[in-house]
Amino acid sequence: MHFRNYIHLILRAKLYELIDTLDQNKAQYVLNPLKDFKRKRKLDFKRLIRLMLTMGSRTISGEIENEFCETSIDPDRPSASAFVQQRAKIKHEAFEFLFREFVLSLSDIGHLLDYRGRRIYACDGSGINISRNPDDPDTFIQHCSKGYNQIHLNALYDLLNCIYTDVLIQNAHDKDERGALGTMAARLADPEHSIIIADRGYEGWRSFLSLISSGAGFIIRMKSPSSNGILSAYDFSKKQSYVEADGSFDVDITTILTHKQTNEVKENPDKYTYVLNIDDIPELREPNSPYCPISFRVAAVKLSDGKMEYLATNLDREEFSPDDLKYCYHLRWGIETSYRRLKYTLGLINFHSRKKEFVLQEVYARLTFFSYCEGNIQVIHVDQKKTNKHVYEIDFDDAVPTLRTFLKHRDNKVDDLVRLLQRKRIPVRPDRSFERKVKGQTARIFIYKAA
Repeated sequence: MHFRNYIHLILRAKLYELIDTLDQNKAQYVLNPLKDFKRKRKLDFKRLIRLMLTMGSRTISGEIENEFCETSIDPDRPSASAFVQQRAKIKHEAFEFLFREFVLSLSDIGHLLDYRGRRIYACDGSGINISRNPDDPDTFIQHCSKGYNQIHLNALYDLLNCIYTDVLIQNAHDKDERGALGTMAARLADPEHSIIIADRGYEGWRSFLSLISSGAGFIIRMKSPSSNGILSAYDFSKKQSYVEADGSFDVDITTILTHKQTNEVKENPDKYTYVLNIDDIPELREPNSPYCPISFRVAAVKLSDGKMEYLATNLDREEFSPDDLKYCYHLRWGIETSYRRLKYTLGLINFHSRKKEFVLQEVYARLTFFSYCEGNIQVIHVDQKKTNKHVYEIDFDDAVPTLRTFLKHRDNKVDDLVRLLQRKRIPVRPDRSFERKVKGQTARIFIYKAA
């Protein structure tokens, strides 16, 4: 058996091992340790965890039918009511433990890809609509006449290995993407060999300072100098020696942030930057530290459509050229694709409850299953024939049902899994772009789920 094939077995075994660890320590993850899961039932603690990991977009009864009645009808299978009563005993922290420990184990299972010795992460947030509940002020947003409820998922996504490595879930009214970025950057295991990439929504002194203090490298897209962003305060016409004929440049920006409005600050705009709101900058909240120096690079690169893209970074100029920064930032779109797969392929928009605690259970369960699927897909060898017009890769959407079956049934042979996954190929068509159609999304109503 090829070593790649062993990884499929190791990934499955690791998930089962973590579920066993949860079961052994379930007193920490249930609401009533003295009573919960003490009686022998068909839907015990471990089977409930496994069921929720592999649930999709069907109704609760449909998911139970799929779990207990795949080969024959079982009139004594657990009911939907029994499922709800059992899951109500478990804290969502059980699924959070499963997600974090499984992701942590991936670096030990196989070699993770990197770029010049650094792992590349994308940070982005995505709103997840949940069932409407006007009585929940933390998640309810009054929009138009009806309103809706939403939680916000902030994620750190490994772009080269296609796995979520960290998440932070916030209520809609507590949404703070820049704060979440700083929190997750501070939790990186190896910040010195990491690069975090983020879009224009993360531009700000708070983001730059938190990333620099974490020790991680970063690439953040900035608004153009003609907008109201940070670069609007700088006159790049004074740096003509740095500006190329096509408008691209690579310059260093050094300034001192302050909330003081002294004459020295007003007379030296090139040296000082006045910060109106210091609540987001801890370095300026100290009474004896009204000044905070900061330095970073800004590279302007030209895109294929002729537009300029402005990238802020703290990466060394000798190691990362503007073209390298452009390449790395282009990878960021991978997190957008991952959100589509997470929501629509794995069914994150199809929750099986209105309760927020249950929703959190399913969010962490989907994140774990997503990383399990990508961990299996990334090690599949795909033959690239010279006669092919395109490079081929494994189709994630088509591979998920197969990987779900492989996880649920431990008697399935790994060689059969590999042969079947190698048939699920799609061509890679790079550099395609389509108009992004943004439209409002609502939570999927229970009665419209697949049977």
